[in-house]
Amino acid sequence: WDSHTNNYTGHQTQAAILDPAFSSLLNDLKSRDLLDSTIVLCIGVFGRTPKINPLDGRDHWPTGFSCIVGGGGLKGNLILGETDPTGKEKTPVDPVRIQDLYATILQKMQIDYTKELISPIGRPLALSDGTPISRLI
Repeated sequence: WDSHTNNYTGHQTQAAILDPAFSSLLNDLKSRDLLDSTIVLCIGVFGRTPKINPLDGRDHWPTGFSCIVGGGGLKGNLILGETDPTGKEKTPVDPVRIQDLYATILQKMQIDYTKELISPIGRPLALSDGTPISRLI
């Protein structure tokens, strides 16, 4: 999905692979009564620029990101957060931070998302500094 060039053809090719695989995984988990106890997450590390670059691609855009979450007893059929209509505004509408998504997942797994671990060299490591997304739970 790192489409700095050839965005449209590249994404069509990748979506044709991801879509049936992702839906098959969800259907398989559901048929085995495992979907409610399994969280399935499909996410990138950042969004893509709203404007196509000269190489017919999109570059890194940290203002927004896309994510698909399924199962785990989470509420479905939701869209959380949004950018402005052009995707260029630096202040998203109803923002959802990645830390909040992680806190939500940890809470659903009954793991204390506020817990801090200590690395072997004594460095503190927060599991998440986010807040669970109540609309998703």
